[in-house]
Amino acid sequence: MPKDKYDFIQELLENKKLSPAQRERVLLLIKEEIRKEGLIGKGLADRLTIIEELVNEKVKEIPNAIKEPIATDNPEENNQDLPKYFDPSNLYKYLVDYNQNPILKSTCHEIDSNELENILEYCETAEYDFEKHLGKILDAFREHDKKPAPGKVKALIRGYLTGKDFKGNPIKGWTTDKISHNWSSPELLQWSINNKGVPPNVDKGLMKNLKKKGYQLSRPFIAENGSGIYTFSNLVLYFKCLFHVRSDNSLKNIIRNFNKAKGWEAQMDFEISDSTFPNNVEIFTDVDKFLQAYKGIIELILEQSIGQKVKPIVRLSLKVNGNSVEFSIFHVGSVYGKTIEDTTGRLGNKYRGLIKNQINGLCKFYVQADFEAGVSYRVGIWNQPDLWNKIKPIPAITLEKPIGGVEHIFEIVKPNV
Repeated sequence: MPKDKYDFIQELLENKKLSPAQRERVLLLIKEEIRKEGLIGKGLADRLTIIEELVNEKVKEIPNAIKEPIATDNPEENNQDLPKYFDPSNLYKYLVDYNQNPILKSTCHEIDSNELENILEYCETAEYDFEKHLGKILDAFREHDKKPAPGKVKALIRGYLTGKDFKGNPIKGWTTDKISHNWSSPELLQWSINNKGVPPNVDKGLMKNLKKKGYQLSRPFIAENGSGIYTFSNLVLYFKCLFHVRSDNSLKNIIRNFNKAKGWEAQMDFEISDSTFPNNVEIFTDVDKFLQAYKGIIELILEQSIGQKVKPIVRLSLKVNGNSVEFSIFHVGSVYGKTIEDTTGRLGNKYRGLIKNQINGLCKFYVQADFEAGVSYRVGIWNQPDLWNKIKPIPAITLEKPIGGVEHIFEIVKPNV
């Protein structure tokens, strides 16, 4: 690389007006230029080391900066692979309707004497008949599945009920645990033939009346949340926990158990207060995808905290806000590592991946943060149609005063009644 070009790049990187993200972009362009010129050798390696150290030093000037990775390709081209915006209220309604469906609700609750009477009525039988019950369940699901919802939650329920994908092909499992037990398994059918009149997910009260137990799994297992799954009733209740959050399956406990399982409590200090994170908030959502999205933000905070002498402080809270519920991940004392112009004008790779793989159709997504220039903003990263395509730069709301860090917000939206 000619000396004058190298000197120009060095002067550019030393420009204090450049944000850390802009310096990274310059570094990427340098490397691309080197590849084009075919330069090799120790002198080049030494120069690159100097440049990278310079970039790293400039980044360190912003303490606790949440630095969203920049896109390395043409931003306009990258925006083409974003999914069409899917209103998250559809997911909420889909799951509520499933839970309340007069037939499907028997697949997410234990069957007591009252529920058994309902089943006998719509199956038109005097005694419980598993095959007829299963037929009604599958018919009800085919009708219910016509309602809009993200494909991944539909696949989850389809696998739980049928053990198959939407093409009718057998699947290895219907959760990240790869659970193979399902309502249509041959083992369960054979059990029902040998135990006529007994629902597989019978509750203890009805069990005493019938003097028979429900289906005991041939392959018990420990679920990802730590629950021991030994019976079909255990399995049914575990399935319900995957989409219905309430006081006995609170988001607070779900998050705490997830943090513990991931070993994050040793890497950061979590602040979770009963006053700002209530236990009794009811939510219908895809819990697995929600935790994956949460994991993405925590990993981002950990990446930006490497080399710091103190552990990052992360404050978690949950707030009911009218027709929605907002879950906040607040990195205390941090400063957002991109300018507001870059934040609203270009979607970084980390956020892009979260939107494509977890957030679209799950929740709305916001960033509320203190920026390097001393001004604080709230930005809707994914909260309405046409963002990053027809609407660009995306809107930003100026906050009246600093908030004291960087806050990522997942907004779970309920359908309008």
